[in-house]
Amino acid sequence: MVYELSNWDPVAHGLTWGDLRSPPWTEQRAKQVSHGLAGPHARLKAIIEIGVLEGRTENGTPFYYELSDDEFTVVARPHLNAALTDKMKAHGGVSHAIQKAVATMLGDRAASGDNKSVVQYRASEAEGLVASPLRMRTVTFPPLSKLRAKLTKTYG
Repeated sequence: MVYELSNWDPVAHGLTWGDLRSPPWTEQRAKQVSHGLAGPHARLKAIIEIGVLEGRTENGTPFYYELSDDEFTVVARPHLNAALTDKMKAHGGVSHAIQKAVATMLGDRAASGDNKSVVQYRASEAEGLVASPLRMRTVTFPPLSKLRAKLTKTYG
């Protein structure tokens, strides 16, 4: 058996050594990756699945966004950050993890960078739209129909 393993050639079986080092992407592998998500990645995935971003800022101000299936949805970055920290103590690692989750799941161009604008949102599901009193940095969610298809492919 040692001789067989020492002299086995993957080319004879239609494979390469690279094929053996990286397993194929299957539905089960995607589910395994999904179960391994933690922190901001897991919470952002849940927000996309539900289609609602809601919570409270550090000072207790409530916010509620319904994410659109067909159009881009612009949300205030402080609101998204508050929803993704989930009452964890904010530290440098959390901020970096949030940025990475946004770039991975929403795309590199989702964050507005240093650009600021007035954002409209609801204080709760039942209330009407209000405008943010200050111009805020934003994050743009692509249409949920496209986002969910991408996440299903990536995370099962």
